[in-house]
Amino acid sequence: MNRAAPRSPAAIKWAVSLCTALSIVLYLVYLRAHRGLFVESGLLGIYAGEYHFFFQLDGIFALEWLGAAFFFFYYAGRGAAGLPGNRVSRAVFFALIATALFLFLWGSWLGRIVRLGEEVLVAAVIGSLAGWLLTMPDGPGLWLARLGAAAERTPRWLIVLAGFLAGVAVCHGGWVWLHGRQTFMTDAQSQISQARLLLTGHFIYPLSQPLRDVVEIPYALVKTPSYSQFPPGYILALMPAIAAGMPGQFVCTLAGGFLVALTSVLAMRLCGRAAGWATVIMFAGSPFLWIVGGTAMNHTFCAALLMATLCCWLPLVENPGLPPSRLRVIAGGLALGWAVATRPLTGLAHGAVWGAAILVIVLVSLRRAPSDWTRILPKRVAPWAVLGLIVPAAMFMFYNARTTGHALRMAYETSNPTGHVLGFRNSGLVPYAPIDAVNHVFASIFSLNEIMLGWVIGSWVGVLVWWKRTRFGRGESILFALIVAQVFLYSLYHFFDLFIGPRFLFELLPILIILAMIGIAPSLQRGGTAAGATLLILFMLSACSIGAVLTNSNKYYSMQSNGLKMEQFMASIEPLKRPTVVLITAPYNELVGRWYPAIGNEPPVYFVLKSKEAKARALPELKGFDWVEMK
Repeated sequence: MNRAAPRSPAAIKWAVSLCTALSIVLYLVYLRAHRGLFVESGLLGIYAGEYHFFFQLDGIFALEWLGAAFFFFYYAGRGAAGLPGNRVSRAVFFALIATALFLFLWGSWLGRIVRLGEEVLVAAVIGSLAGWLLTMPDGPGLWLARLGAAAERTPRWLIVLAGFLAGVAVCHGGWVWLHGRQTFMTDAQSQISQARLLLTGHFIYPLSQPLRDVVEIPYALVKTPSYSQFPPGYILALMPAIAAGMPGQFVCTLAGGFLVALTSVLAMRLCGRAAGWATVIMFAGSPFLWIVGGTAMNHTFCAALLMATLCCWLPLVENPGLPPSRLRVIAGGLALGWAVATRPLTGLAHGAVWGAAILVIVLVSLRRAPSDWTRILPKRVAPWAVLGLIVPAAMFMFYNARTTGHALRMAYETSNPTGHVLGFRNSGLVPYAPIDAVNHVFASIFSLNEIMLGWVIGSWVGVLVWWKRTRFGRGESILFALIVAQVFLYSLYHFFDLFIGPRFLFELLPILIILAMIGIAPSLQRGGTAAGATLLILFMLSACSIGAVLTNSNKYYSMQSNGLKMEQFMASIEPLKRPTVVLITAPYNELVGRWYPAIGNEPPVYFVLKSKEAKARALPELKGFDWVEMK
């Protein structure tokens, strides 16, 4: 990592930390005044808007905080020097981690415990003995040293391959174990349906308004011309998979593999090969990736594109004197443009940061003295970056023109012009005030602490270690700015939910992992016992996270069951022989995207709510259709 830093990075960090601490205090005071914060019967409750978070203030909670504090002070203070300096402190270190892991493992895999008993004492003793033995330089500690050395000797291609396979395994595992192989998220169903529509050669559904009034289409305009409200980036990626008869989840799974692989590439470039392994381990245990990566939604695909942009363009910012590769510049522009065409607001946040970064570097260079960078930018960077951006931009505008009728008007704006907006308003059906934005940000912070990495000691602790150690080099400043920009823009966005976590910030997951990796990198770069112990600790934390994810998967059971019923019913009537109308009840009306519209030689099929049957039977377009009712 290039450590070229501002004149006073410590002052910047202190200022930001002070403002953040003051904001938290003021927010807690506000919550207390409005009964959004309470402590009652050993339970801490925090209400961030419509979302609430509860913390049981017992011995387990205290140990988790103690473990987080120890992790922070160790890696932020002594991480570069290896493990704690004497045998007693090493034993305490491993005892605390073993105790916290045991409590988390017991509570998440084997059922919650409500008291501290003999099990905790046993875990602490075993942990202390393990720490004592594993760090003996002439004993079992040799295994840790060999592990650390092996991690640094591993060929880079093998780490990248392991990252790809891990990403694929996690996204597929999330789809299978958490979502029951059901694509029940309406967003995914809508984009799958639109991909099928494009495969028929149409951009809009060829329906009359009376027929559109009775036909169920997930998240599509309710008036004609009708089409999905989602932009085309992910839809176009779905088309080859749909045409080949694969589920939409295939694209999401493949994107998850590239996401982890690309993040490991960047981690190795910044922090060494052991950091590549650590990154793969963190991703493997991330509940966020397990949950979102198994939904067939477009977040994972967009995150992979933005990580590709980072891998292509971050070296240009860190080392502006190096002659840039045209192919790398074009690829970065193509990936960023495709991300904008997939999730426009997310892509806009990242694009604004990249544009501002290049502008600042040029202005600083011109102020000091003309440099190679200022001569390279106009001739060899900007034109090729624009060339990469033009291709997806042209595709995006062409798609908009064929759907909404205006190249710069997105389907979001047409489908729900009052809901898909930014900013504050005091009037309307749903007012949106600054306090709502603050509530959304804090709710995301609380949720990310649990779901980002799933660590028993809190997911933010690794990023805080980075914050303590960083000197804000160019690369780190870019990563930090990307986080701030995306959080800020989505705080202005009216829609918000935590059903699968703070998904509007999912694309920041690889960046947050990279920052955590930079924070603990000195222990990994030292090699030997320190690197081996760090990898072992990360592995244990991730293993417990995976256990918690898989044993608490009943959150989506009702939606899984609805999807399974729909699948079983459709399997019982397929293959369809004639044009068919399927009468469905309300719980199934958003699960039909993967069957509609018909493609290839499939006979037409329409899904109609039972309550609209009489109106549908009167339509001439549906004369001669077979009518079947889903039981």
